[in-house]
Amino acid sequence: MIFNSEVDGNSSFINNVQEGITATDWSDDSINFLYGGDVDSPRALTFYGDGAVYGVEYFDQSRQPQGQTECQVDNGGCDHTCVGDPDGHRCLCLSEFHLAENNHTCTANEHVFSKALLVANSQGVLQLPHNFLELPEAGDWAESYISRHGTAFAMDFDYAGKMIFFTQEEEDGTEHIRRISIIGERSSTLIFQNGQGIEGIAVDWVASNLYWTERGLGRIHVSKLDGSLRKVLISGLDQPSGIAVHPGRSYLFWTEVGDDPKILRASPDGSNKVPLVSSQTEDLIGKPTALAIDYLRNRLYWVTSDPGNVQSCNLNGGDVQTLWSSTTANLFGVAIYKDYVLWTEKASQNLTFGRPFYERISNRQTISLATADDSNWAAVYNIKVYDDTEQPLYTSACDQRNGLCAELCIPNGDSRVCACAEGRYIQSDRVSCSDVQPTSLPTTPSPPVPTGGYSPGDFVLVADSLTGSITEVDLTSGSNATLPLRSTFPLALDYDVQTGYVYWSDFIDEKIYRGKRDGSDFDTIVDKSDIGVYGIYGLALDYSGQNIYWTDWGTEIIAVAGMDGSNARAIFTQEIDYPGGIVLDPKEGYMYWTDSAYWKPRIERAAMDGSERTILISSGLDTPIGIAIDFNERRLYWSDSSASNVQSSDMYGNNRRTLVFRSSTSFFDLSLHINDLFWTSRSEFIGINAKSQEGQVSNRVLADGFESARGIAVYGAGLQADVSNACSESKGGCQDLCLARPGGRTCVCRAYFVLQNDNTTCAPSEIKAPSYLWINLLEGGLTLVRMFEGNSSSIRNLAQQTVQVTNLLAAKSPSIIVSIDYDIRLGLVFWIDVGLKEIQQVDVKTGKVTTLINEISTGAEVLATDWVNKNLYYTDYNYNRVVVVSYSTDNSNGNSHIITETGLDKPRGIAVDPTVGYVFWSDWGQSPKIERSTLSGEDRTTIVEIGLGRPSGLVIDYVKKRLYFADTEHDIIDSCDFDGGNRQRFYSLSGTHFYDITFDGEEIMATDWSDNTINIIHSSRDIRAYRAASVRRVLGVEFYDESRQPSAQSDCKLNNGGCQQTCVGDRSGHKCLCLPDYNLAENMKSCVRNDHLFTKALLVSTDEGILQLPHNLVDLPETADSEPAVLVRGGKTVAMDFNYNEKAVYYVQEVNGQMNSIQKLELTSSQSSTIYSEGQGIAGIAVDWVTSNVYWTDGGTGGMISVARLDGSSRKILMSYRNDPRGIAVHPVQKLLYWTEVGGGTPRISRSTLAGTEQEVIISPDLGTSISKPTALSIDFLNSRLYWADSDAGTVMSSDLRGKDPQQHWTSNGGELFGVAVYKEFNFWTDRTNQTVSIGLRSTLEKTIQLQTIPHSVRVFDGSEQPPSRGPCDLQNGGCNELCLPTTADRKVCACAEGNLLQSDGLTCINPADVQTTTAAVTTKAATTETTTKVIRATSCTTDTLPPVTNGEFGACPVTAFVKMCYVICRPNYQPTARTISCLPSGNWNKSAEYACATTATPEAVSVNVSFTFPAVPCTNDVTTLNSARTSLINNFRQRGICQTASQSNVDLCNSPDQMTLSCSDTSARKRRSPSDHLLAALSKESHNRKTRLSKSQLENRAKKSIMPYEEEYRMKRDLGLNEKYIASSLTVSSNDDVVMHLVKKADAEVMVNRVKRAGNGLDVNIEVKATPDTSDGSVEDSISKTQAKVQGVVKEIRNKVTSGDVAIAVDGQTYTADSDSFEAMAVKYDCPRGTVEIEGGCGSVPKTGGSNKAAVAVGVIVTLLLCGAIALGGYMYYRRQQRKLPGQNVRLKDLETQENPVYGMNEALPYNTGGLEGADGGFLDLTKAQPENVVEIEALPEKLALSAADLRGFDDGKLSKEAAAHVVQAAPAPSAPFVVNGITDLTEEGKKVPVPSWETFDDGRPASEAPPEYEASVPGHSSAHDDMAKPADGSNNDWGMFDDDKLAKEAPAQQEFKAQAPDDYTDPGGISNPLYASKGKGNA
Repeated sequence: MIFNSEVDGNSSFINNVQEGITATDWSDDSINFLYGGDVDSPRALTFYGDGAVYGVEYFDQSRQPQGQTECQVDNGGCDHTCVGDPDGHRCLCLSEFHLAENNHTCTANEHVFSKALLVANSQGVLQLPHNFLELPEAGDWAESYISRHGTAFAMDFDYAGKMIFFTQEEEDGTEHIRRISIIGERSSTLIFQNGQGIEGIAVDWVASNLYWTERGLGRIHVSKLDGSLRKVLISGLDQPSGIAVHPGRSYLFWTEVGDDPKILRASPDGSNKVPLVSSQTEDLIGKPTALAIDYLRNRLYWVTSDPGNVQSCNLNGGDVQTLWSSTTANLFGVAIYKDYVLWTEKASQNLTFGRPFYERISNRQTISLATADDSNWAAVYNIKVYDDTEQPLYTSACDQRNGLCAELCIPNGDSRVCACAEGRYIQSDRVSCSDVQPTSLPTTPSPPVPTGGYSPGDFVLVADSLTGSITEVDLTSGSNATLPLRSTFPLALDYDVQTGYVYWSDFIDEKIYRGKRDGSDFDTIVDKSDIGVYGIYGLALDYSGQNIYWTDWGTEIIAVAGMDGSNARAIFTQEIDYPGGIVLDPKEGYMYWTDSAYWKPRIERAAMDGSERTILISSGLDTPIGIAIDFNERRLYWSDSSASNVQSSDMYGNNRRTLVFRSSTSFFDLSLHINDLFWTSRSEFIGINAKSQEGQVSNRVLADGFESARGIAVYGAGLQADVSNACSESKGGCQDLCLARPGGRTCVCRAYFVLQNDNTTCAPSEIKAPSYLWINLLEGGLTLVRMFEGNSSSIRNLAQQTVQVTNLLAAKSPSIIVSIDYDIRLGLVFWIDVGLKEIQQVDVKTGKVTTLINEISTGAEVLATDWVNKNLYYTDYNYNRVVVVSYSTDNSNGNSHIITETGLDKPRGIAVDPTVGYVFWSDWGQSPKIERSTLSGEDRTTIVEIGLGRPSGLVIDYVKKRLYFADTEHDIIDSCDFDGGNRQRFYSLSGTHFYDITFDGEEIMATDWSDNTINIIHSSRDIRAYRAASVRRVLGVEFYDESRQPSAQSDCKLNNGGCQQTCVGDRSGHKCLCLPDYNLAENMKSCVRNDHLFTKALLVSTDEGILQLPHNLVDLPETADSEPAVLVRGGKTVAMDFNYNEKAVYYVQEVNGQMNSIQKLELTSSQSSTIYSEGQGIAGIAVDWVTSNVYWTDGGTGGMISVARLDGSSRKILMSYRNDPRGIAVHPVQKLLYWTEVGGGTPRISRSTLAGTEQEVIISPDLGTSISKPTALSIDFLNSRLYWADSDAGTVMSSDLRGKDPQQHWTSNGGELFGVAVYKEFNFWTDRTNQTVSIGLRSTLEKTIQLQTIPHSVRVFDGSEQPPSRGPCDLQNGGCNELCLPTTADRKVCACAEGNLLQSDGLTCINPADVQTTTAAVTTKAATTETTTKVIRATSCTTDTLPPVTNGEFGACPVTAFVKMCYVICRPNYQPTARTISCLPSGNWNKSAEYACATTATPEAVSVNVSFTFPAVPCTNDVTTLNSARTSLINNFRQRGICQTASQSNVDLCNSPDQMTLSCSDTSARKRRSPSDHLLAALSKESHNRKTRLSKSQLENRAKKSIMPYEEEYRMKRDLGLNEKYIASSLTVSSNDDVVMHLVKKADAEVMVNRVKRAGNGLDVNIEVKATPDTSDGSVEDSISKTQAKVQGVVKEIRNKVTSGDVAIAVDGQTYTADSDSFEAMAVKYDCPRGTVEIEGGCGSVPKTGGSNKAAVAVGVIVTLLLCGAIALGGYMYYRRQQRKLPGQNVRLKDLETQENPVYGMNEALPYNTGGLEGADGGFLDLTKAQPENVVEIEALPEKLALSAADLRGFDDGKLSKEAAAHVVQAAPAPSAPFVVNGITDLTEEGKKVPVPSWETFDDGRPASEAPPEYEASVPGHSSAHDDMAKPADGSNNDWGMFDDDKLAKEAPAQQEFKAQAPDDYTDPGGISNPLYASKGKGNA
């Protein structure tokens, strides 16, 4: 070893480096001892040796200090493995086991295997270990049967369904097919019975169909997997035996063992039958008994008996190989597993396996499968390896909604065939089935009328679009045959006589297919992945150049590709409107096409390379479509659909003739023979006319019986003469495409390639380094990736005012490229395409484009590359997540993982530094910030959160390790260190909108949305902005250079870091990530599949538990017993819901017929636990999966609605005294809670926030919707509708989420409909009377399942039913100690468990029984005061001492949190004045209030206070101005219809100005702007602005069910805006001509017009919506309810107008719009008459029970106490408000508002007389009239002052010129000691920021000690820009550095908050904690 330093390697060295780091360095294979210095001058010792260096460790006992662990004793009590834990230890279990409830024992999982070797023998089905290599040569398998009920000959399985299918021989010799589930008790189900020799079973696991052979009757059957809808598929076979299916290729294989043994293949629908191997060809030796398919290598294997052979071939029957043979063996089973082939021998009961290798079996082994008790007749038959790899994932046309088929859906290639059960008939629509045979099926075509000139073998091909078939008609015999070539909607076609291929396009599939006429070589040659394919109309073959041309209406192009579909590209993209037919003249080098644009129909001609384009005919046309050439006569023919004629002309458009005219005939396509013209017209026949005779008005019929004949092509022996041109030989020397032209040819390159200088070869567009790459969206919807070669210095050195840029890539709509990045060493460029929802990559060397990942969200807008570990990172603001995607070349390629999602709110910019292992992202939501984590998402931390508006683009300086970020709201670019420190301003310019930024090492390039420019920015130079013409938006930008991706070592480079799935970098080396449904194993490298039993299911709660049924409609049985599909057993289960994220089901189970308990079933462990056990009538339950709370209704005790955490903790009564609440549902996305009430004579559906605030009845008979007994609710999140089941009416109904637009969907025949669920487009409901579950699709009843027990609720367990959302409780439970309950998207309230009290901080809960007695223990050393708390229980009160309740009594008295509380139970139609009484610690009841039940009295008025804000109004307290604003607002209300609504509701709103109060905002509460000019909205505006959108399924139905004019049909498809998923892409290379970008001058004061500026002050509007009840409306309750509904109706109308941006006012001639997020509505208030009290739902009057006036005296005392308490409260509130002006507080509380929050139970009696503190009212003070909103808000930053043009002329290095500075300073003299926020001085006057005159604090080299304090102060006499720096009461400068919540600074001891000593028996009231009464040390968060 060589030392580079003179050290002895012993003590001196150790002494020097013992505090250092030892590191191995791969760059030079050295060992380095690092022991100090700094980054620029590190101190290190380096040693070199032989070979490479790897790991290093310091071996010393000090590295492993002693410690105790619970695992050291008896393995911690663990069954399997004990691991340490911060809390002690944890036990882990091996795979196939789960941890029991005691957290120590390991219990075997219910399903005992995920892989197995299955063997069918004469006794049943054996289950053996799947690793057959480790099986003993002989063993006793008697205990290994999973079914043992007789001979099982045939067998297969469905891995996804965990089902095994097998035959069972009966005593009479017949055979049944049975199905057994490996989950549960394994009872079998009968599928088919009385079969005659069933020897083969095959499962199509993709389409969920089952096939089997019946040898005795010579037929093949097909059915669903449950045996339903059985159909004889093929009959008349010669003893069919083995069978296999290949769903990926749509092939069905079977063997026949009759006189001529053979193997055949057909389509899964039985068509296209082709023999593959036969004994007559000597390829087949013996009788083939079983088949198996190698899906990986696409080979077919079989075994034979008599003699025994193992053979294989390819899927077309070729390459037959005999692998093993024996003259004595009778082989009966075969299977393929990975590289092995396995087979069984019947008599010997042997299993043999080995590797197939060049017509032999290598490594062959044989084991015996005989069992000890086998008799002489024992035998082994079929064999299968049960493993998910044996059933690969494929897609089929039957995936979605059963392919629209009514019964059987059978895939056929990319299409499907609908079939009916045996005895039923397919109808004329080819979809539905009936017992009646249709009368309109196609009939036998009439024979043709020959006209001469036909030769034997001449034929016509015609596409029948509505049947999806292509038919061949023989011209000499007139016979026709449907070819085995099918697709969904075939349209245009052509025939290549040289190869025998038929080419056709499919309108709906959006593909071009080809195949031989016998069905072989079927292939897709062009689809969306090649080029835009949307509505192909015409198609033509170039035989000479071997090209195919087509027209496309959808993408408005004419395109070309090789005949195999290669090198597709567009020829014409401009001035193509409605292109129709196309025909080629290869000899002359021309193409001709029709264009049916209604404003300019025409026929055009161009050279076949796109040159020489000209219009031939433009007059006398209406809708020209088909076109053809007579090469002998040299004439052009075309059909005109709307003109109903066929015309011709010479090749120049002259000498026109009208050949055929047929009124009302919509001619479509045409084709020519020698003498005849053949045509179609979307009708049932093919017409014939003479092609040279003019004026024909009739025609002959060649063939009929079609449904809609469209495309047509004629083949004749003398029609296609050999034609040659410049492309005929070797493609004219062209590398890609050779396109003929008159007199020559043109070579054209594929997409992304450019023609080289030799004009023949092609190469990708070269990306130069260094260069800038950026994205432009043009006005026409085209997205361009452009390049400027060079760097910022190159641009600045240009003498001219323009730069030349190169277009690298063009993407046509719907593709929208928004972000790019690259890996320069691998030569890869990546981009996000939000139009196609894909991330794609292109190899810049080969030009190959591949999709890395699809189905991304449209919120994925920014991409960053980890070039070291080969991963991409992107943000998604739709789902609020940061995602990593691997682009490694190994198996992890395309793997996607969410690394961060909790607490994100609109993440956008992202940057990665893999050299240090960090990823950074910006978040511009409610709390803007920039965060950082490791590359795996760990160690997440916020590095910047102050002074941010909307942080957008990020970029890293990899040399200086600094992060740059643009802020589109503050118009700045700043930088900071990686920990957020040393923040500096790089650039600032008012009015800019820097969307994305990049860095070339010296300057920033930024894309600016304000003027769509590319900007070169330096901190000390002038800005250079460039703009190109017709640019609608500039998007992502990157600097392409190797310096931007410095080299670094990565563990992931070697064997993927050892990771089984994905390797990501990490600061410590690397980490392994696993895909969804997998968990990381203990070795931290392997990935283990999750143990939960299912991912999707239909769950039904019943009297016997919960049934688990398949979620797919096609898999649902007609009947469902309670035995085989029970998820939960054990009694009546009424209500149920689930949490998909934690794989848990919550259900309500009846106990002893009276009580209810809520149980939680963990699906991963199958363990249930009780989370609540005191229910007395729980009827509904709903899980808030976002906030992790659970809600339920309980009508048994006081009509309560409760909420708790998901584990049942922190239970809180949210509402009480509801009228028998039943159904309940949550909408976590909109933070809404819905519930039903069926009691009290007025059924209703209500809603509130998830916190119980803003309660309103939305559906009731009083509101106009007829309901009787709504029992269940379900929300359709996709369509924003609320569904409910009405058990009395027997209906399923829905409304919108506000209760409007009610619709009835289903009704029963006297059944009691009880449960309801919505799943995608399906409705599910239960019928308790008929014991059924029904499924409906829109208005069609799809299926009804008969149960054997009474069903209740129904749910579909699927992750899509619980869409992700974010809310204010995401991060650390919103800061709440117990319950966090959202009220809006960004607001929440904290609540406490029943009996606990919320503290003044609004976050913390305490137990009121914990009465604190404090003893001070002061120590001199620490100078601290310690307190000791003694818990005193309040549970000793007895019920015999309870006070009387007038008109009621006390009910249940539960103990909650050590406090005994009794609930008041009232007589019917009475309401309590106080709902509970509490036990005091003294053992006495709190009798401070009189407990009574009151009858409802009519209030004098019912009102709701609403408020909203105009934040941009420059407000003044001038009375005249405010009155003018009020008048303007009333006028706006009149225009918007609000006044009319109020008048109709008897609400005097617009005529009573006193009910509207306008005032200046105390501070402008900062409202987050929604992203201005949202990217997708802007980009999609033009591409989807034509007509109403139609789904693909709607379009398909229209196309299939109506014979409409084709151009109208297509225009719907193209113009009506299909979903992006079905819109084709057109990625083509645009013209490579240089693009000129012009230098533009930045307008100094330019401000974006559409930007919302922050308010200077703001205007608050408060309105009292008030109405008087009409006592003539019926009962008191009815009058109150109707009045409340009227008031709420007006409130909702105001809310709708405010939130939609329709409410505006005019102030000083300027119009301002109300902030759509600012609307708030308080709870309903009742103005009660004298002598009554306010109760829940109105006013109450307590009837006298005798002659005593005690009640009146009590009321008088109460009122007196109330007044005293209110006076004391008001005085104390004023005092505390003054105290709130202490400096250092970082929040401002809003003024007290009238807002009831039922979370806090303010209607219950307060337990103590607090002696004047916090509502001292003797226990009867209703604080709902004077409680503050428990939400704190930070004031908005003041509006920034845009710089004038003069100010910016001298802009240099962030400094203003002295003149500008002086001008600025005059506006507001600076205080003597200005404060600086992060180095930026902020002086404010009247709420506006003033730029600082000097910016030298950025880089003037001054030490940090000289920097000013990093906080912002207020200008004396004015409010601060931030609430967290409120000025002192004396107006002096604020020198409080940072406010500590637990202490006040020493400088202001006199201003510390007053804290009164509470009495010993004091307990905090049960209402909302008033933050104004906070005690010392309890700050407000």
